[in-house]
Amino acid sequence: MFKIFIPDDELIIVKAKKDFKTNGYDVKEGELFNASEKEGVIVNGSFACTIGSPTFEAWFEIIN
Repeated sequence: MFKIFIPDDELIIVKAKKDFKTNGYDVKEGELFNASEKEGVIVNGSFACTIGSPTFEAWFEIIN
């Protein structure tokens, strides 16, 4: 596991692995996100970051 820093001009798209709700987010499985806007980690080809709450960790599949 390692922390990644994505350059401002690079776009990384990820897809939600499952449905989740947290502090204003109502995300459905398969919904796409721009990971370039989040700081997170990559583990075994998946991207994880906190979203909506500092104690909630969301997992995403990297698709681009």
